[in-house]
Amino acid sequence: MFCPNCGTQMADDAQFCPSCGKQLAQMARAQFDHGGAVDQPQEEKGLKALGRTMGHMAKLWFLCAIGAIAICAVIGIIVWRVEYADGPKPFDGAKVKAQTIWDTNGLSVEVTKLVSPDADPDYLALKVNNNTGRDLTIRSVSCAINGGSVASSLEQKAENGKATTMKFEMDLHHVDVDHLGIKTPGTLTLELQALDPASWEEVLRSGVLTVNTTKKEEAPPSSFDYFGKKQHLFDREGISVSSFGYVAAVNAPCIGIENASDRSVRVEMRVDRINDREFRQRDKYYNGSTVVQQGAIGVCYAPADFTELQLMDAEGDFEYGNFFPVTSFSGSCTIYDACDGSKIDEIPFDYTESE
Repeated sequence: MFCPNCGTQMADDAQFCPSCGKQLAQMARAQFDHGGAVDQPQEEKGLKALGRTMGHMAKLWFLCAIGAIAICAVIGIIVWRVEYADGPKPFDGAKVKAQTIWDTNGLSVEVTKLVSPDADPDYLALKVNNNTGRDLTIRSVSCAINGGSVASSLEQKAENGKATTMKFEMDLHHVDVDHLGIKTPGTLTLELQALDPASWEEVLRSGVLTVNTTKKEEAPPSSFDYFGKKQHLFDREGISVSSFGYVAAVNAPCIGIENASDRSVRVEMRVDRINDREFRQRDKYYNGSTVVQQGAIGVCYAPADFTELQLMDAEGDFEYGNFFPVTSFSGSCTIYDACDGSKIDEIPFDYTESE
Protein backbone atom coordinates (compact mmCIF):
# COMPACT_ATOMS: atom_id res chain seq x y z
CA MET A 1 0.00 0.00 0.00
CA PHE A 2 0.95 3.69 -0.20
CA CYS A 3 1.15 6.40 2.45
CA PRO A 4 -1.93 8.71 2.17
CA ASN A 5 0.26 11.68 3.16
CA CYS A 6 3.43 11.40 1.01
CA GLY A 7 2.67 8.52 -1.35
CA THR A 8 5.60 6.32 -0.27
CA GLN A 9 5.04 2.62 -0.85
CA MET A 10 4.87 0.63 2.44
CA ALA A 11 4.28 -2.85 3.71
CA ASP A 12 0.61 -3.75 4.02
CA ASP A 13 0.89 -4.20 7.84
CA ALA A 14 2.88 -1.01 8.53
CA GLN A 15 1.58 1.32 11.24
CA PHE A 16 3.86 4.30 10.51
CA CYS A 17 5.12 5.71 7.18
CA PRO A 18 8.90 5.09 6.91
CA SER A 19 9.27 8.29 4.90
CA CYS A 20 7.18 11.03 6.55
CA GLY A 21 6.61 9.27 9.93
CA LYS A 22 2.85 9.78 9.95
CA GLN A 23 0.74 7.23 11.88
CA LEU A 24 -1.61 5.43 9.55
CA ALA A 25 -4.39 5.07 12.12
CA GLN A 26 -4.29 8.81 12.90
CA MET A 27 -4.54 9.68 9.20
CA ALA A 28 -7.41 7.27 8.79
CA ARG A 29 -9.33 8.95 11.66
CA ALA A 30 -8.72 12.38 10.16
CA GLN A 31 -10.15 11.22 6.86
CA PHE A 32 -13.16 9.73 8.67
CA ASP A 33 -13.75 13.04 10.56
CA HIS A 34 -13.93 14.84 7.20
CA GLY A 35 -16.66 12.59 5.92
CA GLY A 36 -14.60 9.49 5.27
CA ALA A 37 -13.48 10.73 1.85
CA VAL A 38 -9.95 10.26 0.71
CA ASP A 39 -8.54 13.23 -1.25
CA GLN A 40 -6.76 11.07 -3.82
CA PRO A 41 -6.18 7.38 -4.40
CA GLN A 42 -2.93 6.19 -2.90
CA GLU A 43 -1.66 5.06 -6.28
CA GLU A 44 -2.22 8.55 -7.77
CA LYS A 45 -0.31 10.20 -4.91
CA GLY A 46 2.54 7.77 -5.48
CA LEU A 47 2.70 8.63 -9.17
CA LYS A 48 2.73 12.36 -8.40
CA ALA A 49 5.59 11.90 -5.97
CA LEU A 50 7.51 9.98 -8.61
CA GLY A 51 6.80 12.77 -11.13
CA ARG A 52 8.13 15.37 -8.72
CA THR A 53 11.33 13.35 -8.28
CA MET A 54 11.81 12.97 -12.05
CA GLY A 55 11.22 16.71 -12.52
CA HIS A 56 13.94 17.54 -10.02
CA MET A 57 16.32 15.16 -11.80
CA ALA A 58 15.54 16.72 -15.20
CA LYS A 59 16.26 20.21 -13.86
CA LEU A 60 19.53 18.97 -12.43
CA TRP A 61 20.59 17.44 -15.75
CA PHE A 62 19.59 20.62 -17.60
CA LEU A 63 21.70 22.77 -15.28
CA CYS A 64 24.66 20.40 -15.70
CA ALA A 65 24.36 20.62 -19.50
CA ILE A 66 24.26 24.43 -19.41
CA GLY A 67 27.33 24.44 -17.19
CA ALA A 68 29.24 22.13 -19.54
CA ILE A 69 28.39 24.29 -22.54
CA ALA A 70 29.55 27.41 -20.71
CA ILE A 71 32.85 25.76 -19.75
CA CYS A 72 33.47 24.65 -23.37
CA ALA A 73 32.71 28.17 -24.62
CA VAL A 74 35.19 29.71 -22.19
CA ILE A 75 37.88 27.20 -23.20
CA GLY A 76 37.19 27.89 -26.90
CA ILE A 77 37.52 31.65 -26.41
CA ILE A 78 40.82 31.20 -24.56
CA VAL A 79 42.22 28.93 -27.30
CA TRP A 80 41.09 31.34 -30.04
CA ARG A 81 42.75 34.29 -28.34
CA VAL A 82 45.98 32.39 -27.83
CA GLU A 83 46.13 30.87 -31.32
CA TYR A 84 44.58 33.56 -33.48
CA ALA A 85 43.63 36.83 -31.83
CA ASP A 86 47.12 37.46 -30.47
CA GLY A 87 48.93 35.81 -33.41
CA PRO A 88 49.65 37.00 -36.97
CA LYS A 89 46.54 37.83 -39.00
CA PRO A 90 46.13 37.42 -42.76
CA PHE A 91 47.15 40.61 -44.59
CA ASP A 92 48.20 42.07 -41.21
CA GLY A 93 44.50 42.42 -40.36
CA ALA A 94 43.57 44.35 -43.52
CA LYS A 95 40.05 43.72 -44.83
CA VAL A 96 38.04 44.91 -47.82
CA LYS A 97 34.53 46.28 -47.62
CA ALA A 98 32.11 45.75 -50.50
CA GLN A 99 32.75 48.35 -53.22
CA THR A 100 32.01 48.72 -56.93
CA ILE A 101 35.27 49.30 -58.83
CA TRP A 102 34.18 49.11 -62.49
CA ASP A 103 30.83 50.06 -64.03
CA THR A 104 30.64 50.69 -67.76
CA ASN A 105 28.44 49.81 -70.77
CA GLY A 106 26.30 47.34 -68.81
CA LEU A 107 29.22 45.61 -67.12
CA SER A 108 29.80 46.13 -63.40
CA VAL A 109 32.40 44.58 -61.10
CA GLU A 110 32.06 44.66 -57.32
CA VAL A 111 34.72 43.59 -54.83
CA THR A 112 33.07 41.87 -51.87
CA LYS A 113 35.96 40.67 -49.67
CA LEU A 114 39.67 39.83 -49.39
CA VAL A 115 40.24 36.15 -48.64
CA SER A 116 43.27 34.17 -47.43
CA PRO A 117 42.53 30.42 -47.61
CA ASP A 118 44.80 27.92 -45.87
CA ALA A 119 45.92 26.17 -49.04
CA ASP A 120 44.74 28.08 -52.12
CA PRO A 121 46.12 31.44 -53.31
CA ASP A 122 44.84 34.63 -51.71
CA TYR A 123 42.11 36.31 -53.72
CA LEU A 124 39.71 39.19 -54.05
CA ALA A 125 36.13 37.93 -54.30
CA LEU A 126 34.39 39.64 -57.23
CA LYS A 127 30.73 39.84 -58.22
CA VAL A 128 30.43 40.50 -61.96
CA ASN A 129 27.08 41.61 -63.42
CA ASN A 130 27.01 41.33 -67.21
CA ASN A 131 24.19 43.18 -68.97
CA THR A 132 26.14 44.08 -72.10
CA GLY A 133 24.03 41.95 -74.45
CA ARG A 134 26.83 39.41 -75.06
CA ASP A 135 28.84 36.81 -73.19
CA LEU A 136 32.29 37.93 -72.03
CA THR A 137 35.45 36.43 -70.60
CA ILE A 138 36.92 38.46 -67.73
CA ARG A 139 40.72 38.33 -67.59
CA SER A 140 43.27 39.79 -65.20
CA VAL A 141 45.94 42.04 -66.67
CA SER A 142 47.92 43.23 -63.65
CA CYS A 143 47.83 43.72 -59.89
CA ALA A 144 49.82 45.88 -57.49
CA ILE A 145 49.80 46.33 -53.73
CA ASN A 146 50.97 49.65 -52.34
CA GLY A 147 52.65 50.33 -55.68
CA GLY A 148 54.45 46.99 -55.92
CA SER A 149 53.36 44.60 -58.69
CA VAL A 150 52.48 41.01 -57.77
CA ALA A 151 51.41 38.04 -59.86
CA SER A 152 47.66 37.69 -60.44
CA SER A 153 45.31 35.29 -62.20
CA LEU A 154 41.72 35.42 -63.45
CA GLU A 155 40.12 34.05 -66.60
CA GLN A 156 36.42 33.24 -66.30
CA LYS A 157 33.30 33.51 -68.44
CA ALA A 158 30.55 35.98 -67.51
CA GLU A 159 27.29 35.04 -69.20
CA ASN A 160 25.04 37.83 -70.42
CA GLY A 161 22.17 38.70 -68.09
CA LYS A 162 23.69 36.92 -65.11
CA ALA A 163 25.70 37.72 -61.99
CA THR A 164 28.88 35.64 -61.67
CA THR A 165 31.12 35.18 -58.63
CA MET A 166 34.83 35.18 -59.48
CA LYS A 167 38.20 34.93 -57.73
CA PHE A 168 40.90 37.44 -58.60
CA GLU A 169 43.86 35.41 -57.33
CA MET A 170 47.04 37.09 -56.12
CA ASP A 171 50.41 35.61 -55.19
CA LEU A 172 50.98 37.46 -51.93
CA HIS A 173 53.36 34.90 -50.41
CA HIS A 174 56.01 34.91 -53.11
CA VAL A 175 59.50 36.09 -52.25
CA ASP A 176 59.12 39.23 -54.39
CA VAL A 177 56.44 40.53 -51.99
CA ASP A 178 59.11 40.77 -49.28
CA HIS A 179 61.65 42.11 -51.74
CA LEU A 180 59.26 44.91 -52.67
CA GLY A 181 58.85 45.86 -49.02
CA ILE A 182 55.11 45.05 -48.94
CA LYS A 183 54.02 44.47 -45.34
CA THR A 184 50.42 45.65 -44.94
CA PRO A 185 48.15 46.02 -47.99
CA GLY A 186 46.59 49.47 -47.86
CA THR A 187 45.63 49.94 -51.50
CA LEU A 188 45.27 47.27 -54.17
CA THR A 189 45.20 48.28 -57.82
CA LEU A 190 44.17 45.90 -60.56
CA GLU A 191 43.46 45.88 -64.27
CA LEU A 192 40.83 43.80 -66.03
CA GLN A 193 39.93 42.99 -69.61
CA ALA A 194 36.59 41.88 -71.01
CA LEU A 195 37.17 39.64 -74.04
CA ASP A 196 34.98 37.98 -76.64
CA PRO A 197 34.99 34.28 -75.64
CA ALA A 198 35.15 33.07 -79.25
CA SER A 199 37.59 35.43 -80.96
CA TRP A 200 39.50 36.50 -77.84
CA GLU A 201 39.29 40.09 -79.07
CA GLU A 202 39.18 42.84 -76.45
CA VAL A 203 35.73 44.30 -75.86
CA LEU A 204 36.40 46.46 -72.78
CA ARG A 205 39.48 47.44 -70.79
CA SER A 206 39.20 48.73 -67.25
CA GLY A 207 42.38 50.73 -66.79
CA VAL A 208 43.79 50.79 -63.26
CA LEU A 209 41.08 50.10 -60.66
CA THR A 210 41.60 50.96 -56.99
CA VAL A 211 40.50 48.78 -54.06
CA ASN A 212 40.90 50.34 -50.62
CA THR A 213 41.38 48.17 -47.54
CA THR A 214 40.65 48.99 -43.91
CA LYS A 215 44.36 49.60 -43.24
CA LYS A 216 46.22 52.85 -43.70
CA GLU A 217 48.10 52.93 -46.99
CA GLU A 218 51.85 52.54 -46.69
CA ALA A 219 54.17 54.81 -48.58
CA PRO A 220 54.68 53.26 -52.03
CA PRO A 221 58.13 51.79 -52.66
CA SER A 222 60.35 54.23 -54.52
CA SER A 223 63.55 52.21 -54.83
CA PHE A 224 64.85 48.70 -54.41
CA ASP A 225 66.89 48.79 -51.23
CA TYR A 226 66.27 45.21 -50.16
CA PHE A 227 69.35 43.72 -51.84
CA GLY A 228 71.78 46.47 -50.82
CA LYS A 229 73.19 46.68 -54.34
CA LYS A 230 71.88 47.78 -57.69
CA GLN A 231 73.31 48.24 -61.17
CA HIS A 232 71.34 50.23 -63.72
CA LEU A 233 70.96 48.39 -67.02
CA PHE A 234 68.73 50.49 -69.27
CA ASP A 235 65.88 53.00 -69.51
CA ARG A 236 63.53 52.88 -72.49
CA GLU A 237 60.10 54.50 -73.02
CA GLY A 238 59.62 55.19 -69.32
CA ILE A 239 60.63 51.67 -68.27
CA SER A 240 63.74 51.52 -66.13
CA VAL A 241 65.49 48.20 -65.49
CA SER A 242 68.19 47.55 -62.89
CA SER A 243 69.95 44.36 -61.86
CA PHE A 244 70.49 43.04 -58.36
CA GLY A 245 72.89 40.34 -59.43
CA TYR A 246 72.50 36.66 -58.65
CA VAL A 247 70.14 36.24 -55.69
CA ALA A 248 70.99 33.12 -53.70
CA ALA A 249 67.59 33.05 -51.95
CA VAL A 250 65.90 32.11 -55.20
CA ASN A 251 68.95 30.76 -57.10
CA ALA A 252 68.41 33.17 -59.97
CA PRO A 253 69.57 36.38 -61.58
CA CYS A 254 67.19 39.16 -60.59
CA ILE A 255 66.16 42.45 -62.15
CA GLY A 256 63.96 45.26 -60.89
CA ILE A 257 61.59 47.22 -63.12
CA GLU A 258 60.18 50.70 -62.54
CA ASN A 259 57.29 51.38 -64.92
CA ALA A 260 56.67 55.08 -65.43
CA SER A 261 54.99 54.53 -68.81
CA ASP A 262 51.28 54.89 -69.56
CA ARG A 263 50.58 51.13 -69.82
CA SER A 264 51.19 47.94 -67.93
CA VAL A 265 53.93 45.80 -69.40
CA ARG A 266 55.05 42.19 -69.35
CA VAL A 267 58.81 41.85 -69.05
CA GLU A 268 60.52 38.65 -70.16
CA MET A 269 64.08 38.07 -69.01
CA ARG A 270 66.42 35.58 -70.68
CA VAL A 271 69.99 34.93 -69.56
CA ASP A 272 72.35 33.61 -72.27
CA ARG A 273 75.67 33.61 -70.47
CA ILE A 274 76.77 33.20 -66.85
CA ASN A 275 80.36 33.63 -65.72
CA ASP A 276 81.37 33.87 -69.39
CA ARG A 277 79.86 30.48 -70.22
CA GLU A 278 77.29 30.37 -72.99
CA PHE A 279 74.36 27.97 -72.77
CA ARG A 280 73.86 25.51 -75.63
CA GLN A 281 70.05 25.43 -75.46
CA ARG A 282 69.09 28.90 -74.39
CA ASP A 283 65.40 28.19 -73.97
CA LYS A 284 66.20 25.67 -71.23
CA TYR A 285 68.06 27.97 -68.87
CA TYR A 286 67.39 31.08 -66.83
CA ASN A 287 64.11 32.42 -68.22
CA GLY A 288 61.54 34.44 -66.29
CA SER A 289 58.71 36.91 -66.79
CA THR A 290 56.57 39.30 -64.78
CA VAL A 291 53.83 41.88 -65.32
CA VAL A 292 54.49 45.37 -63.96
CA GLN A 293 51.54 47.71 -63.65
CA GLN A 294 51.78 51.26 -64.94
CA GLY A 295 53.05 53.56 -62.21
CA ALA A 296 54.34 50.61 -60.16
CA ILE A 297 57.53 48.65 -59.62
CA GLY A 298 58.21 44.93 -59.87
CA VAL A 299 60.88 42.27 -59.78
CA CYS A 300 61.68 39.45 -62.19
CA TYR A 301 63.69 36.29 -61.56
CA ALA A 302 65.17 33.91 -64.11
CA PRO A 303 65.59 30.66 -62.16
CA ALA A 304 68.05 28.00 -63.29
CA ASP A 305 67.19 24.53 -64.49
CA PHE A 306 69.69 22.66 -62.34
CA THR A 307 68.96 19.32 -64.03
CA GLU A 308 70.20 20.72 -67.33
CA LEU A 309 73.21 22.32 -65.67
CA GLN A 310 74.19 18.99 -64.14
CA LEU A 311 73.89 17.32 -67.55
CA MET A 312 76.20 19.94 -69.00
CA ASP A 313 78.60 19.24 -66.17
CA ALA A 314 78.49 15.49 -66.88
CA GLU A 315 79.11 16.09 -70.58
CA GLY A 316 82.17 18.21 -69.82
CA ASP A 317 80.82 21.56 -70.98
CA PHE A 318 81.80 23.08 -67.65
CA GLU A 319 82.59 22.04 -64.12
CA TYR A 320 79.31 22.30 -62.21
CA GLY A 321 81.04 22.62 -58.87
CA ASN A 322 82.98 25.66 -60.08
CA PHE A 323 79.97 27.31 -61.69
CA PHE A 324 79.02 29.22 -58.53
CA PRO A 325 79.14 31.86 -57.22
CA VAL A 326 77.72 33.77 -60.15
CA THR A 327 79.57 37.06 -60.63
CA SER A 328 78.43 37.99 -64.14
CA PHE A 329 75.62 37.25 -66.56
CA SER A 330 74.25 38.69 -69.77
CA GLY A 331 71.14 38.30 -71.84
CA SER A 332 68.13 40.29 -72.97
CA CYS A 333 64.85 41.78 -71.73
CA THR A 334 61.84 41.86 -74.01
CA ILE A 335 59.01 44.21 -73.12
CA TYR A 336 55.42 43.62 -74.26
CA ASP A 337 52.13 45.43 -73.78
CA ALA A 338 50.40 43.45 -71.02
CA CYS A 339 46.96 43.82 -72.63
CA ASP A 340 47.41 43.14 -76.35
CA GLY A 341 50.78 41.35 -76.25
CA SER A 342 52.40 43.66 -78.79
CA LYS A 343 56.18 43.91 -78.56
CA ILE A 344 57.45 47.26 -77.31
CA ASP A 345 61.21 46.75 -77.21
CA GLU A 346 63.99 44.22 -76.74
CA ILE A 347 67.12 45.33 -74.92
CA PRO A 348 70.31 43.37 -74.28
CA PHE A 349 71.97 43.67 -70.87
CA ASP A 350 75.30 42.78 -69.33
CA TYR A 351 75.83 42.54 -65.57
CA THR A 352 79.12 42.17 -63.71
CA GLU A 353 79.38 41.96 -59.96
CA SER A 354 81.20 44.97 -58.53
CA GLU A 355 83.67 44.61 -55.69
